[in-house]
Amino acid sequence: MSRLARITLANLAIVAGLAPTGCAGEVTTATDDPTGPPATGKTELVSDLLCLRKMALDLTHAAPSSDAITRLEAGSVTLDKLADEYLASPEFARVAFDWMREEFTPTALTTAETDIEEPARLMHHILLQDRDWREILTATYTVDREGIQREITDRPAAGILSTQYSLQSTIGSYRRNWAARFERQFAGITLVAVTLPEGEMPDVTPDGLANNPSCAGCHVHPTYGIDPLARFAECYDELGARIAGCTDPEASFLLQTGRGLPDLARITAGTNEFKSQSVDFFFKRLFGRNLASQEAGFYTEAAATFTASGYQARALIKHLVTSEAYCSR
Repeated sequence: MSRLARITLANLAIVAGLAPTGCAGEVTTATDDPTGPPATGKTELVSDLLCLRKMALDLTHAAPSSDAITRLEAGSVTLDKLADEYLASPEFARVAFDWMREEFTPTALTTAETDIEEPARLMHHILLQDRDWREILTATYTVDREGIQREITDRPAAGILSTQYSLQSTIGSYRRNWAARFERQFAGITLVAVTLPEGEMPDVTPDGLANNPSCAGCHVHPTYGIDPLARFAECYDELGARIAGCTDPEASFLLQTGRGLPDLARITAGTNEFKSQSVDFFFKRLFGRNLASQEAGFYTEAAATFTASGYQARALIKHLVTSEAYCSR
């Protein structure tokens, strides 16, 4: 969309091999940190004791115990082993749940009846049970307020995507806001609207924008088009309920087609874009910023560890907190 949008590809999409074409807007990477060189490029390591303190504070929000310090200084335990202990602790479980809840906050469209924490509970369960992280999109179950895993039988199941919160908290005309949030959150693609020329009033229906040369590039593009993506959720009303008798239309995202939320979940979970978003989600909580585009090598190593573990989030977190970059000044 040459005048209506700017495209930002976040979280090392260059590694994923995704380069936007067909939109003439500005293309940038949201991962670049303008404040200075990336931390993963630094080589001055801190002492094991200082690294332990950082790890304990990040993973438990508490200083390391005197026992942990004594064992580390005596050489009877390594940072690697202490990372395992922290990641198995109830303190880490509480910290991790707060990470998840930060992603899903109330909006002007959620109500007192909306189970706002359902997506966070599902993510938290998958992390602590060492399940495949891709299940945050593909799970056929949910996790109730008591922490019990329950199969979904009243609607097509697609992890976070099929929760009431996901379908109700952001909608927009023709579900475009919902689609835009999905792209940003799970694929790192952000379409940013800009001001139209004064007096221009385009037809904003899907057909109208598809036939508008200034708009079609972003609205119907086969890779990241908002309107074909939004059709995956067309059979849900504004309260997030499935519309009775509705048949999911054909929709598309990242050059793949499907029908309904389970197909969108399957398509997205199998992409490098989703993997990149997942690595960056945890990197940001431990390093305080997004990965930068100069850190492709660091990302590639972290992603390989994540993949080899069967997409276990705790394995990825351990890799991050035991990396040289984490323990560097």
